Formats: sequence, structure tokens, C-alpha cells
Amino acid sequence: QVGFAAAQLSASWPPPNFRMSNPDSCSPSTAAAATDSTSALFTDVCTRLAMVGYGLRLSTLGSLGAEVDRALASVTRVVRSQRVTYHVDEREWSALKGRHIVVTDARVSAVGRSTFTMQKEFAVIGAQGEQRPVMTMATTQAAVDASLRRTVALPCADLLRASARRKVGTPEKQQPPQRPASTFCLPLTARWTESDSLQHINQSQYGVWMEEARATGHAAGAYGLEVGPLALLPPSQLLIEYEGQAVPGDQVLVFTWWSGEAFCFEVEKKASSAPERRLLTRGRLWVDVGMRSKL
Repeated sequence: QVGFAAAQLSASWPPPNFRMSNPDSCSPSTAAAATDSTSALFTDVCTRLAMVGYGLRLSTLGSLGAEVDRALASVTRVVRSQRVTYHVDEREWSALKGRHIVVTDARVSAVGRSTFTMQKEFAVIGAQGEQRPVMTMATTQAAVDASLRRTVALPCADLLRASARRKVGTPEKQQPPQRPASTFCLPLTARWTESDSLQHINQSQYGVWMEEARATGHAAGAYGLEVGPLALLPPSQLLIEYEGQAVPGDQVLVFTWWSGEAFCFEVEKKASSAPERRLLTRGRLWVDVGMRSKL
């Protein structure tokens, strides 16, 4: 846990003033009513969404070396997880407008049978050549077949291991927090403008959905009086684990709650003709509790 202070608040769930949205009757009108509240507002929602959405899209920048890049170019891959640690707050992020963010370091940090993790350092370069760190991102990708759902053995695993600058192993997966029975739910429809060349929803959009759910949940009082002020804070670290895929037109439900140390999220897809729902994504977002006194 580098670069952030995890919030250690013992808040009961659900909070006293919280009204749960039933996921089976969760409708866009429910979310719209929640956002009409003006009792609690984000200081800069657009900047926060850019930190998450645009930040995740920067994962494609940088090179692991010409030989590794050529080998990976022939491998069909999907993102399995992303962990971002921010080294700037939202005001500092806003000040980056018009400046180029570059990758100052990129390396392989873990290699498995079908997955590998790469870590990248992002910064802006000053007039005198000085580096201003912006964020660190660890992205785990999996080699898949044409269906984009079944993993296959990495054809260049040995090359990736040889390129690593330290001993590598299988990427670790943390145990996710358990979702409470009563949880705030935001219904959304996956849009064509959120899809990419693989014709599914781009992985960065799941982070945007989570921030939208955090904003809507905060406006609805879903996090309670004790935790509510923390929902005003920008992310200091973000972890997203991708379990499935959504395509344009899918009806999705974004659940969010406070675990005692982070804002947690689960994204599910509603089946078109059955009551079952499929888990698409899990996420956790940490904030710097020390910033609360600046609000």
C-alpha cells in the first residue's frame, strides 16, 4: 500500500439514513432521483472521472522492449486486473492539462501460464528535464482464444520471464470483500461509445461506472454521515478485477458499499430472459483520509 493511507473507520452498514435500491426493480429513475440531491456535491466530478477513466486508458502507453512488444503483438489478450496508485491529487491532475504524460519505466513483474503483469511508471517532464511522478499502474493481462473468454498458454512466456528485472511468479489475486445484503445499486445500460475494437466494453469504462456509482451513492446518502465526507475525496489507489465482459446494450447493475477501509464495487450483468445475474467486475477504491480536513 504505497502512496495512500487506507481509511480505517468502523462504520455500520447500512447507514441509518440509507434506503436500499432493490436490484430486481432497480431502474434509471431511481438513480435520477438520487442525483437530484444537492446536500452533498463532489468538488470536481469531471476531474475525478478523468483520473479513473483516462488514467486506465494510459495502460497501452510504453514499451517492454522491441522484442517483447513484437511477440505480444501476435497474442490476443484481455485485461484481467489493474491497480493504479496516484501520486497527484485532483487539483494537481487538473494542472496537467496540455502536458504530455510519458512512461518513464515499464517492466514485467509476474508471469504465469496464461497471464503476465506489467508495471509502468507515469510522469510529466518539466522544462529542465525533471520528472514529476503522476501514477504507477500494474496491469495483468491474459492470453485468450478468438472467443476472448477461454485462456490459452502464453506463447512468449519464456521471453517475458527472461525480460523481467526481478524474480517472477504467478500474479497474485487478493480475496475480495464480501458484499453486504443491503447495498446501494446503480442501474446502467452499456453504450456503443464505451466499446472498443474488440466489440466489448473497454476496461476503463468499468472504473468510470464505479465512480458514477460512488457519486450517485454519496448524493443518496448511501455511505452514511461518518463515511460520507470520504466520498468527496479523489482516489489515491484503485484496484479493478475483471471477471466477465459486457457488450453494448447490456443492462448492468453497479453495487457499491464501504468496507471499513475502501469503497467497494461489484458490476453485474442482467440476463435478458432469466433472473440470474453474472458478475463482470469487482473493484476497490482507496482515498487519502488525511485530505478530509481540507474539505
